[in-house]
Amino acid sequence: MKDPCRRTGRKENTTIDRFITRLEAENLLLRQQLVVLRHKSPRRVRLWNIDRLLLVWLYRLYPSLLDAIIIVQPETVIRWHRRGFRAYWRWKSRHVGGRPRIDSDIRALIRRMSRENPLWGAPRIHGELLMLGIEVAESLTVMGWTQPRSNGFFSRASDGDHDHRKQELREGPKGETLC
Repeated sequence: MKDPCRRTGRKENTTIDRFITRLEAENLLLRQQLVVLRHKSPRRVRLWNIDRLLLVWLYRLYPSLLDAIIIVQPETVIRWHRRGFRAYWRWKSRHVGGRPRIDSDIRALIRRMSRENPLWGAPRIHGELLMLGIEVAESLTVMGWTQPRSNGFFSRASDGDHDHRKQELREGPKGETLC
């Protein structure tokens, strides 16, 4: 005759297996509480992070074990679980990758080069920056980004500046009209 407590993969013993597993988890929980109570602390129980983790993990597996927890209130274990859940998703949704931030000195240099050399385009400014050993994307050096907005992003030159540049392109270096 087979032992009914023996774990087998058969379907008729799954209820018994769950019951035995729950009892083992409850036993682990009670033993852990004894270990925590044996810590040398004069007034109140000091829980380490591993103790909290074990209590939350057992609660997650078997919510009915919440009644067997004596050393802390059940609401505390639920609060730890929620805090861990928030910490996990905060870590999971952190900003990873993307375009790295550009130092304000480099942005100021790009603005200055664009302002002092209005005929240079993005490829030229980008090339000059590469010769200086500064590696940035060419899209950051677009001509006309002269002033940062209050939100920290660059704004394009106004239409008046654009008309002024067209006039400079039509005129030669000495103010002579080429067209």
